This record gives sequence, structure tokens and C-alpha cells, in this order.
Amino acid sequence: MGVDLINIHPSPSHLKAGSKFEILATVVNNSSTIMFVAGACHSPLSAFFRSFNAVIRHTQGCTTTSPPFKLKPGEQVSVAGPSSGTIYQAVKAGQTPATATLYHQTEDGKPANVTKPFVFTIS
Repeated sequence: MGVDLINIHPSPSHLKAGSKFEILATVVNNSSTIMFVAGACHSPLSAFFRSFNAVIRHTQGCTTTSPPFKLKPGEQVSVAGPSSGTIYQAVKAGQTPATATLYHQTEDGKPANVTKPFVFTIS
């Protein structure tokens, strides 16, 4: 029950060392209505890499505000991360363990998140 992340993977799917990439995931809502920020500059999805095969770099991001996105019970939607101003870069070939986190708000406005491990390969 609750909010779940499924089908978590990098894009492009065939990563080579040196490539920049993003993370895609499907958010499944088996809870009450949730809300999260989604738009050109903001993403509710972020990743943490538990090896030195990929790194997170920070750059100047955009500042446009995005309206909250509502996901009702029983619905699902695909999201991409990271937000503007953050770049994921593959640096070394190998299996890359990571953790994806979706930040959202409950129906009553309380902050919440769901975290899920995943593994991908850099060639």
C-alpha cells in the first residue's frame, strides 16, 4: 500500500562512461491523493549513487515555479529527475547501485517521501 516507485531506470538506457543521464520512474499511488512539484525546472525525483561509477554535479538551474501536480488514488505517472541545476554523469563502467527518492506531500499537506533501491549498468 501507499506510494511506490516502479520501473526505475536511467535514460538513456545504454549508458557509457562520460555520458550525462537522468533517472525515470513510475509513481504508483495506492494511497490518498498526493501532490508533488513537477515542471520544466523542478522534479520530485532524485537519486543517490552508492558507488563511484556515477556522480552528481551542480550547475546554475532555472528559477521558474511549477504548479503542484496531483496524483489521485489508483493513478500512476512517469517522472524524470533530477531537477534543473543538477546533472547525473556516468564516470566508470560497472554495476551501479543507487537509491531513488520521490518527495511529495500528503493530501493534508504534510511532507513525505518514498525511497527505493535500484541497480543499473554503465558500459
